[in-house]
Amino acid sequence: MEKFDVIVIGAGPAGCFAATELKRKGYSVCILEREERGHRKVCGDGLSMAGMEVLRMMDFPVERIPAKGAFRIQHYYYYAENRLIQKEVEKPEYCLARNFTDGLFQEYAQQDFHIPIRYGCGVKDIFRREGGYEVNGVYGRKVLAAVGANARIRLDGQDFLCVDRSKPVGISCIIKGKPAEEGFFFFDYDAAYDGTYAWIFTLGRNLYNVGLWRKAEYGRLKNQLAEFMEKRCPEWTG
Repeated sequence: MEKFDVIVIGAGPAGCFAATELKRKGYSVCILEREERGHRKVCGDGLSMAGMEVLRMMDFPVERIPAKGAFRIQHYYYYAENRLIQKEVEKPEYCLARNFTDGLFQEYAQQDFHIPIRYGCGVKDIFRREGGYEVNGVYGRKVLAAVGANARIRLDGQDFLCVDRSKPVGISCIIKGKPAEEGFFFFDYDAAYDGTYAWIFTLGRNLYNVGLWRKAEYGRLKNQLAEFMEKRCPEWTG
């Protein structure tokens, strides 16, 4: 059985950066990821100026982001009192598909820090073993769970991590539209959405991420996404 100081569950941004920080401090680390390498996700990410600064503080080579083909944001747009407001982006900010973000940080963990990532290794059970833990045939003195909101994991056969329906719920999709002349992030909030905010942003020349986020049940949010797409998407994506 392979042995590590820490097993990190989840190879998203949180898991990858937790693993690299542990490796910097001299710990041996392994990451377990339930999806296969390059798994496509329909959600997206926005890297704001604040986000870019955090990455620099963590010594991440931010020049890799545009080099990998991330779409730079030129403007933010939003409605205020039924008027469309435009805000120009002064410093580099980027929109990325989530699988792009994951791949970028996974590559960083693997190539720069030589951290092994076990793909297709979904975790359902953790067992206490000899002062540590066994996870999917790997031993770790500690386990760090950097998992999504829908994760469900048992510890020694008892529920340990379960889905928390009280947390904010989001839903998004990727659509094709007319080619964008520039990268943008459009944000919309309307009282009619009952505490929901919605967005459209560019992921590429003719790809857009559309989504909603609010503290409510998934079914209602799904219907609201359809309404929002009918109302705003033709305006922004053609």
